[in-house]
Parts: sequence; structure tokens; C-alpha cells
Amino acid sequence: MRGRGKPKKPNDVILVIGSGAAGGLVSWAYTYMTGPRTSLALDKWWLAVPLCIILGTAAALVAVYVVTPTDVTKTGKLIGFAVLCGFLWKPVLDAGRVTLNRSLKTKSAPAQIKTKVDQLRTTKAAPAAIGVDAHEAGSQVADFLSTSNRLDSSGLDVQAKDAVKVIAETSKENPVAAALALVDIKNAAEGSSNNGVAKLAAEKIESIRQAAPPDVAKMIPPPNQE
Repeated sequence: MRGRGKPKKPNDVILVIGSGAAGGLVSWAYTYMTGPRTSLALDKWWLAVPLCIILGTAAALVAVYVVTPTDVTKTGKLIGFAVLCGFLWKPVLDAGRVTLNRSLKTKSAPAQIKTKVDQLRTTKAAPAAIGVDAHEAGSQVADFLSTSNRLDSSGLDVQAKDAVKVIAETSKENPVAAALALVDIKNAAEGSSNNGVAKLAAEKIESIRQAAPPDVAKMIPPPNQE
């Protein structure tokens, strides 16, 4: 009875690893030929070569599967892209770090927004302090909305709409601060093509303007009209 062999790795992964390693080796060769004579590539090549291969491999994997998900069915383009990423390993790894940080930040957004909105909903602070809290909540929502068109933002829309409603309620104490916070959210929502949040924020801004005394309403910018 034949024993089960180890499962084969996907061909695309093998190609990416090999091409990335080759790109890392090319980066060492390029530095060797063009860099200063005292560079690590020349002075300690036995250390530089394996490091470049490792970094090139890591950069290729990160680029193909994380930063810019690539069509792995196009073998020629896949190899070329992986080699280039292995050659340019430093900026590629930096981009991967930024992408990961954004992803983690966006995934934590709904819970963070909910906490801030709950605090704002139950606060009994003075109008000035409520205005500060409304501004902070608006900035937080706007910041996360600005990345929602590039990253997984499941649950963010619900929390953003809830934040819009709660911030609008604080207009009873500080209408200008509430309206300005909603303007930030509206602009960010429009930038990320989140029409639902943008429309709701615009409606709340207009409601605040209509309810505010004339001298206060002048300080509230009207929502942009289509």
C-alpha cells in the first residue's frame, strides 16, 4: 500500500519564490557592479548574497499575494513581476508594511468608532466639551472612510451611519461643531464613493442649519448641492 506523499506546493508559489530569489540575486549583482568598492556586496559578498536572496523572495511573495494581488495564471508576467519585486525588495517590503498597517487599522475601525460614539451618546459634558468630542468622532470616522474603498471595511458603514446620527444629536448643545464634524464625514464618504453615508451626513447638516438661529446658521457651510 502506497503511503501518502507530501502535498505539492502550488506551481505559482514555486515560481514566485524562485523568481523573487533570482531578483534578489540580481540586486546583489547590480550593487556589486555599480556600488562603491567598500559596499557590503563586494566586501562581504558571502553574507550579502544569501541576504539578498531571502529579501528578494520575501518581497516577491508580499507583492504578488498582498500588495498587488496578481493573476498567477499568466506565467510570463508573473515571473517578470516577481523578479522585479525581488530586485526592488526594499520599497516592496516597505509597501507591504504600510498595507498591513492599514488593513489592521481598518479592521479595528468599527469597534473603535462604536466606542467613541457610545461615549458621545452618553456624555453629559458642557457644550464646548461635547463639540470637541463630536469633532474627534467625526475625524475618526472620516479617517477610516478614506480607506474603505481600498480595504475590507465590513461593518464600517453601519458604524459610520450611527456616528452621523449621534453627532447630529449633539447639535442641540453645539450646532457648529456638530455640523463641521459631519462635513468631514461627508467629504470622506464622497471620496470613497460611500453614497449612503454621504447622503445621510448632508441631510443632517441641512437639518442643523435649518434649526439653528440665523447668526449660528451663517457659520455652518451648506452641503454641496448636485
